[in-house]
Amino acid sequence: MLFISNIEPHHQNDHDCFEGPIGSRERFKKFTPPPELTRGKGDWEAQMPDYLGCCHALDANLGRVVARLKERGLYDNTLLIYTSDHGCHFKSRLDDCVPGGFDDYKRNCYEETIHIPMLITGPGFHAGQPCDHMVSLMDIPKTIVTAAGADAAGMRGRSLQSLPDSVDENSAVYIQISESYLGRALRTQRYTYCVYDPAKNPVNEASSDSYVERFLFDNVEDPLQKHNLVYDPLHARLRKTLRLNLIEAARAAGEGDISISTAEGVS
Repeated sequence: MLFISNIEPHHQNDHDCFEGPIGSRERFKKFTPPPELTRGKGDWEAQMPDYLGCCHALDANLGRVVARLKERGLYDNTLLIYTSDHGCHFKSRLDDCVPGGFDDYKRNCYEETIHIPMLITGPGFHAGQPCDHMVSLMDIPKTIVTAAGADAAGMRGRSLQSLPDSVDENSAVYIQISESYLGRALRTQRYTYCVYDPAKNPVNEASSDSYVERFLFDNVEDPLQKHNLVYDPLHARLRKTLRLNLIEAARAAGEGDISISTAEGVS
């Protein structure tokens, strides 16, 4: 088993910026902005060329790994997993931080943060086929153990080799948020539902037993997540369903029983 972790495209350096290979700013200066980003908000206009340079270098080096596996005759019998731990909002979501919290590019429930690449090829998988199932990084360890032929019983997550052909419309991924605000969220096939505890210090405290509804997005009708439906009385029944599902997801994650109240001004 070989695990390769690339620091970039993080900007975990003492320059507080993305640093792509030499020439990145010139090569990618004419990039097309993702539609969720707004000019003048965040630092993406300055940072994106270097960010794309980092991503391009990462892809190229993965290509080198694949080429060497093929050269040695190992590719067809190798399980190759390519993924990331989070996305990036380029400091465009800092308004969500509570007092005492901070964020740089990843600590929230928005699609640009949580919707990450995941590509898998090798024994047990059919490369080149898109998958619309809701999956999580929690599924990766069990998937690897299953691929190795070991007993994965008792592990959290799912073995992705066993995903059914049809998508379960009721499936969801549980999300924990910290440092910007202490929150929990569910991403279902259609909706993103997020709660938080505004009274907690999100840097020093990792959990709560009492949360308040904060966001509800319909990712089909509103893929850019511009319209928060958590205050809309027409979605009261949906919020109740998601609230119960989130409480159950927290319990399944070992967080015990939590309560969730409606946002102030919502009946």
